[in-house]
Amino acid sequence: MAGNSDIFRVNPNSLAPYPCNLALSRGLFPDHSLFYMSGRLTAPTADTDYDMWAGAANGFASYPFPTSAVRLEVASTSANDTLAGTGMRTVAITGLDSNYDAVTEVLELSGQTPVLTTNSFIRVNFVRGIQAGSGGVNEGTIWVADAATDWTLGVPDTNAYKLNLIEAGEGQSAVGVFTAPRGYSIYYPSFVASASKGGVNATCDVKVAGRGYNEDSVNNRECWRNYVTMGLSGNADSTESFREDLIMIPSTHKTDVKMVANSNFTTAPIYSRLALLLIKEPQPTPLTVT
Repeated sequence: MAGNSDIFRVNPNSLAPYPCNLALSRGLFPDHSLFYMSGRLTAPTADTDYDMWAGAANGFASYPFPTSAVRLEVASTSANDTLAGTGMRTVAITGLDSNYDAVTEVLELSGQTPVLTTNSFIRVNFVRGIQAGSGGVNEGTIWVADAATDWTLGVPDTNAYKLNLIEAGEGQSAVGVFTAPRGYSIYYPSFVASASKGGVNATCDVKVAGRGYNEDSVNNRECWRNYVTMGLSGNADSTESFREDLIMIPSTHKTDVKMVANSNFTTAPIYSRLALLLIKEPQPTPLTVT
């Protein structure tokens, strides 16, 4: 018989099991939600830690978490991603405001011309396309950046202000970072990682790391802690591994989470996916050392 983590009795008078993840996705658990964080890293430098987000392939390895809430701008590298174009027409930004409460804003794209948000965001957790023209998807890369940056042909000029992106043809972001909303803890039901065409004796470590919110620390952040590491290795033209665990230690609200990769090869992409179970619950007081 399935364990308690695998079934959910939607009808208490029925003995029929119901998949737990499906119940979560349908919103049948009050104050619970399920989110999948995907990371992708292309052409990494060997033996270097890279936060797993597509921006790392564009010049910088560490994701630039903002230290205060900022208004954002959004633009595309394609002039066709506009309200009357053949590409993506509107985009939704989901993140956290200055209080770390969830906020979503929908913007009408204007091609390579940046469009300014009304809301201010301290975190950008996810970006996805809503409406599209005849092409059905974004034709260029959609960049989301701190409005303080300048832009050139739809690309932010300052790396430190690049906060999210949708790669051309993808329709949604694949950025391996996430921050828990205020009042919500994170639990981790599953973790998947793979690397393709790594070559003979290819190795790669992919880890999940987090840092808690603590007002007594610099920028209100504790140190990064490594929650779990998955080692990939292979002696052929590809390496791949799968692991599914429940990481029992919860991350408290406002915790930053990221996936990080380090490989001995430079010619192959690395992929990862982390399931995040968000539960609204009382939050413990951060540790203070005096």
